Amino acid sequence: MTRWILIFYTTIASFYVPLAANAQNTNKETSQNILTLANAGDAAAQYNLGLIYANGIGVQENDVEAVRWFRLAAEQGNIRSQVNLANMYAQGDGVTQNFITAYIWVSLSAAQGDQGAKSGKAIIASMMTKEQITEAEQLATTCLANNYKNCD
Repeated sequence: MTRWILIFYTTIASFYVPLAANAQNTNKETSQNILTLANAGDAAAQYNLGLIYANGIGVQENDVEAVRWFRLAAEQGNIRSQVNLANMYAQGDGVTQNFITAYIWVSLSAAQGDQGAKSGKAIIASMMTKEQITEAEQLATTCLANNYKNCD
């Protein structure tokens, strides 16, 4: 019986090892494709790179790099990047903590209908003075008028 189990596991292993190698090559190819698309200005790919760097998926975690990619996508109107960029500013991850800038980005996402951003906006506002909220709302209006450019 032991011999049959060993043969079974050897057979299974010989089947899965090439699959694992292909998966690894596919992951490298996918990562390269995402980077190529992101460098070409694709907002979805830029958002994905932001997630990759923010969470250290296959790379060393790098919040500064995550902010860079989230910002590029956020400036194209990518809602999820705007929310993630707001979170980075609210927490001071990869940037100096700044509730006004966090409020600007979460407001822009909320204005596009993101429900999570609407609740996030209230949370960030609870950490700000009324004067800061007024300033952030004015800056968000200007940012929107400038098509998401120069929002910081």
